[in-house]
Amino acid sequence: MAVLGGYGAFGSRICCLLARIDKIELLVVGRDARQAEALARELKTEHAALDVGKPGDLAALMARRPKVVINTVGPFQTADYRVAQACIEGGAHYIDLADSHAFVAGIAQLDEAARAKGITIISGASTVPALSGAVVAESGLTPTAVRIGISPGNKAPHGPALVDAILSQAGKPLPVLHAGRSTKVPGWGEMHRRRIRTDRDHGLGKRWLSACDAPDLVLLPQVYPSLRSVEFYAGLELSVLHVGLWILSLPVRAGWLKSLLPLRKPLRWIADRLKVLGSDRGGMLVDVEGTDSEGQPKAYRWRLIAERGQGPFIPASPATALVARLARSETPRPGAYPCLGVLSVDEILAVVAHLPIFTLSRIKDRSDLFALALHQEFRRLPQPIRIMHSRRECASARGRCDVDHSANPLALLVRALFRMPRKGRDLPLTVRFITRGGSEVWERDFNGRIMRSYLSRAYIPGEITERFGLFRFTIRLRWDGTRLHYQIVKGKLIGIRLPRALLPRTTAFEHVEDGVFRFDVRLSLPVIGLLAHYRGWLKPDEISGAAAALG
Repeated sequence: MAVLGGYGAFGSRICCLLARIDKIELLVVGRDARQAEALARELKTEHAALDVGKPGDLAALMARRPKVVINTVGPFQTADYRVAQACIEGGAHYIDLADSHAFVAGIAQLDEAARAKGITIISGASTVPALSGAVVAESGLTPTAVRIGISPGNKAPHGPALVDAILSQAGKPLPVLHAGRSTKVPGWGEMHRRRIRTDRDHGLGKRWLSACDAPDLVLLPQVYPSLRSVEFYAGLELSVLHVGLWILSLPVRAGWLKSLLPLRKPLRWIADRLKVLGSDRGGMLVDVEGTDSEGQPKAYRWRLIAERGQGPFIPASPATALVARLARSETPRPGAYPCLGVLSVDEILAVVAHLPIFTLSRIKDRSDLFALALHQEFRRLPQPIRIMHSRRECASARGRCDVDHSANPLALLVRALFRMPRKGRDLPLTVRFITRGGSEVWERDFNGRIMRSYLSRAYIPGEITERFGLFRFTIRLRWDGTRLHYQIVKGKLIGIRLPRALLPRTTAFEHVEDGVFRFDVRLSLPVIGLLAHYRGWLKPDEISGAAAALG
């Protein structure tokens, strides 16, 4: 059993976990003979000072005839399959901890050769997609949206490979599925804050999360055709590091810099100096939205908290669980494939059951946002309006609209701030609805100009909240028998209540005309006057068969 990068952040923890399993003959492999020997002496096992990046050293490794090779040497964003190919030729099973969607998905190119030799090649035996995918499967739902987040403690080890993996993708476009549409988001973009906790005693405060690369972004939609949205986020505990990296990623997004990799040394120097701050506590979240076996909307929430610096054992646990299977003579099927649907959550966490790692899972009824806000009134809405506000039946819609606005310079500034639509007639309009927990993100694309807002439930029945950047407004919904009205009743700026005199004046409603969903939104401000007046029609891109039958 050879562990490549065996003394690294994750490799050393795999070695420690493997040392607890009977009948395992362990070989710690790495370029640094001193570090490899030190860990091997501690675990009372063997070591080899080899650099598998060199053909001669790789051949020397395979000459030792290992039964299994575990590859922890990243970054996998720039790696190839030479080690896996050598394992096939040498008759050794192969497992890696790859976190790159391209690398993990591409492992299938070795499938035919692996099956011909009866060898198992498994990629991505780590937190993602092995554990995250197991959680999605454990939910038992037919998923429509999956959201995954990981936040290690600041004192967790961050080796060169991990730093390079983060820097290589910061500002670069990442493939995601939003509202049933394949699109791109900038690496380390989509920045927001989340709280992760399992109970009153084990939790993290609010931490920043940003979009990152993960195999789940590509693999989960292949496994679950029902998915309309897949998101993966990672975060740094210290705001100065997380927000600082986001700022540094902006020139890459703009195309002014090719990559942040040339900054690896100074950035790692800064991170090392700040390791005295923060904590050694990390966490993970997986949110699954979908329907149960009876077609009812449900939400599955799974949380993990690792205390006392034990978080790095989580990425090490899936590979260890696979080896534990092999030790029991339970060889996974031959072939080359991602570690998705291979292990269960219990099987993965069993190898770290002795550590202070805590989890929480729960399932909730999850009706749509507007159905919860309007209660009985929702059933009285005409079918086109109900469908437009049902995420099971409508993930995106298209139509046309007319837009008017004033020439006031101040109004122009406000419109630019909120990215309100430009003036025009018969403009193409696309609206994408993205579910996040019990909330929704609305992305309105007015002929290429995107206005995004975040909607969630309010405390009072019949009301919802809508957030535009630093502003949050409480909106009262009212059905008068022919129109669904939206009225702004409260507003806050970074949590500070706005005087009623400063609230936007709105005349906004939805109605149905000739069987088509129509909207009319007029926004104005005191003194400034009209901001924008847009009205038009929308039709869902896709309507479920059940909804169509109702028509």
